Amino acid sequence: MPLRIVRASSSAALWDACLGTFLNSLGDHAGPECHAARLWIAHRTQRDATLEAAAAAGFPGWFDPPIHFLSELQQLFGIAARPIGAWSGGSLAICSGARGRG
Repeated sequence: MPLRIVRASSSAALWDACLGTFLNSLGDHAGPECHAARLWIAHRTQRDATLEAAAAAGFPGWFDPPIHFLSELQQLFGIAARPIGAWSGGSLAICSGARGRG
């Protein structure tokens, strides 16, 4: 899938471009087989907006919607370790930086 760079003056314009490209990539495919595109999002409001736009564009609905949350990446790739928090990450960066100077 090609990477498309979009510049805009607002986040709304970027979202519209993303959503339009995503829906156009899907065509009229309703699944549940492999979808032509997948959308990775962070918030439920983005999912709801995507489903509303899909319905307005005439999509009848999906079996296994091609919409995923970024929080699912850990489970999808079978990563068993827990992500480190901001405090641990900061401490690790400081320790690594101190070791590199020595």
